[in-house]
Amino acid sequence: GGQQQRVALARALVFEPPVLLMDEPLGALDRKLREQMQLEIKQIQRALHITTLYVTHDQEEALVLSDRVAVMNRGRLEQVGTPADLYDRPRNRFVADFIGEMNLLEVAALVRAGDRTRVRTAGGIEVEVGPCGAAGPEAVRLAIRPERIVVRDDGDPCAVAHEGKVEEVIFLGEDTKYRVRVGSEALLVKVPSRLRRRDYAPGEPIRLGWNPGDAVLVAEEPG
Repeated sequence: GGQQQRVALARALVFEPPVLLMDEPLGALDRKLREQMQLEIKQIQRALHITTLYVTHDQEEALVLSDRVAVMNRGRLEQVGTPADLYDRPRNRFVADFIGEMNLLEVAALVRAGDRTRVRTAGGIEVEVGPCGAAGPEAVRLAIRPERIVVRDDGDPCAVAHEGKVEEVIFLGEDTKYRVRVGSEALLVKVPSRLRRRDYAPGEPIRLGWNPGDAVLVAEEPG
């Protein structure tokens, strides 16, 4: 029940260290116990005010535990920021793909007009992104989180609508995932099961949309 991890943590804390280093301490635990231990560690760290450097390959664990996250790739710091910064405003394709699930579409052309940017993907989707989603001229991918894409049949307001066809349905309990073909692009869509108005089957048409501010332009990761 995670007792070895708790004892190891207690042995480290008894010396009142100024900095605590934790290197994947929960890697051997099952998911439910790992989530419980994450909250325990966070509560202890907050109560004792000890600066903690936590190393993990579990992206969700990093978001849960951290005030600031540093994403590393082959020894290079790709981005440092709050969990919300990395999740909502990834700097490049590596960070966007590494933190959570992300639809990454190749950009074929973009036109800037004031604080708006019009994008056409290589698969033929044309969308507008808001000012917070517009990266520099090196942007090569349009990034949109699966949970930010809404099914228009659900009546959710959004400024973009595209016709697609359901290719795959994955029921995960609290969420339902759809793999949808829009033109030649394949999009992953995540809908909370409790908000699902109807069931879709593979082969059925579906209308998708999202707000411009939810789409982000990201650069190719450094070589």
